[in-house]
Amino acid sequence: MKNYISILMIALLVLSCSKNDDTNDVIPDAEHKIVGKWQNIAFMDDVAPLEWEQVENGEIVEFYATGEIGPLSDPNECTSLTYQVNETDGQDDEINYYCDGVLTKTLIFEINAMDELIIKYALEHRKFTRVTSEN
Repeated sequence: MKNYISILMIALLVLSCSKNDDTNDVIPDAEHKIVGKWQNIAFMDDVAPLEWEQVENGEIVEFYATGEIGPLSDPNECTSLTYQVNETDGQDDEINYYCDGVLTKTLIFEINAMDELIIKYALEHRKFTRVTSEN
């Protein structure tokens, strides 16, 4: 009988211990999808006809899992450029950009079924493709 009670107590102790899920290492789903290197391949303004115009040798931006963005487009403007993803209930999510810790702009973005990053800002949309090691 003592063995059964001991085994039961050990089982309860093991089951009551769980992994701590409150870590800062967890990246939200939308942020996880955006992490990586992206190259601008097209843009579209809000003027008819609404068609994507191709961009040759477009800028490359990298979203790091640490929340940093690189390379800096104008190093004289910011010493640190970071981002934070805000997931929304709708299809598109928001991304906040911070220059030296100060919120500078909020953009709407989505990653479509073709793994293209679409960033919507004011009257202009930009399309990016993921840069892989083969590119």
